[in-house]
Amino acid sequence: MLRVAPWRARTHRPRNAAASNQLTASELRKNLGRKVSIRFRLHTDPAHPFSEAVGMIQSVTSDAEGIDSVTIVNRRGEVSSVPVNDIVAGKFFPG
Repeated sequence: MLRVAPWRARTHRPRNAAASNQLTASELRKNLGRKVSIRFRLHTDPAHPFSEAVGMIQSVTSDAEGIDSVTIVNRRGEVSSVPVNDIVAGKFFPG
C-alpha cells in the first residue's frame, strides 16, 4: 500500500524589509513614467535616518561625478531627487 502525505495548503513566502528589491539606475530608466515607492537614506538627520517617496519617475540623471539620481514627482506636483545609491528598498506599482 502506498503512503500519501496529508494535504497541506500552500503558504506564501514571508515578506519583510530584507526581501525588498534594491533598485538600480538601469532598472529605473527602463520604468520612466511608472509609479514607484522608494525608501532612502537621509544623511542629515541621525534621529530619522530614512525617508520615503511615492510618485512617478520623471528622470534618471548622472552628474559630473558619475552619481546617478532619480527624480520622482508625487501627485501634488512636488519633486524629489534622490541619489540611486541611497535607495534602500523600492517597488513598482502595477499598471
